[in-house]
Amino acid sequence: MGGAPGRWPGASCSMRPGRRLTVFTDYSLRVLIYLAIRPDRRSTIAEIATAFDVSESHLMKVVHFLGKHGFLANVRGKGGGLMLAR
Repeated sequence: MGGAPGRWPGASCSMRPGRRLTVFTDYSLRVLIYLAIRPDRRSTIAEIATAFDVSESHLMKVVHFLGKHGFLANVRGKGGGLMLAR
């Protein structure tokens, strides 16, 4: 792998000890990972919130953002849920 020591390839900032993710970024990654390991079915916000023991209301904001920016395919209504966008 290329790149300078202490950097991810293609990263714009160095990986310094003590760096932290925001709660929003942490939840975003959790949602994406959760959906990635279940590609054959839709998941609900309630299901993801329960799996990670996090707030449903905060997760709704995260899911809205990810859907708006094309990371998720959100289906509303009965039988709806979340999947990774293809």
